Amino acid sequence: MTSPIEQPADNAPDVAFVVGPQTFTAHSRILSTRSLYFHQLLQRTSPPTPQTPLTLHLPAFITPPSFESLLSYLYTQTYIPPTPPSHSLAPVPLKKEEKTLLYAVSAPTIPFTTPSLLVELYRLAMEYQLEELRGLVAKDIVGRCKVETVWEFKRKAVECGVQMVIGMADAFVKRNGLVEPPPPTPGGGGLSVTNGDGGGGE
Repeated sequence: MTSPIEQPADNAPDVAFVVGPQTFTAHSRILSTRSLYFHQLLQRTSPPTPQTPLTLHLPAFITPPSFESLLSYLYTQTYIPPTPPSHSLAPVPLKKEEKTLLYAVSAPTIPFTTPSLLVELYRLAMEYQLEELRGLVAKDIVGRCKVETVWEFKRKAVECGVQMVIGMADAFVKRNGLVEPPPPTPGGGGLSVTNGDGGGGE
């Protein structure tokens, strides 16, 4: 399966990313232009071609939705939070808030995502030296950290080795006097969904 990201018409993709059961394809010239990591990597390797692509295998803690969000950013320079697979959780309506001031104001809808996917995307931005994306995801993580989500943020951050998120979660826990719940039992409960509506404490 290849990435749905629209590809330039003048050449075929020559880089493949294996992310769990899924394979994404991309263009080396796009990657090297947008990321110092890929620029340096491609200088150290034989030039890839569509027939002999450079193939990279991502670690097991990275899942396809977060990588697709990264690839979308590399091609469009637009941050879109990763969306969980449709089969992984029940449909959740996008949150829309209406406030009455001198006139009605409708707040923009904020896509739902999961803490785990945001941490994965942050780790990818770190790995591939995408500082702007890293800052955008960090801001999103802080905005979505609540009592209901902080433990999933921390567990995934420990798995991915993301010290920034671990420290943020620890500070949130201390500030709000929380006690860590026991780890979830296998098959018990689904993914947490974050709507980006602010913190659950001070």
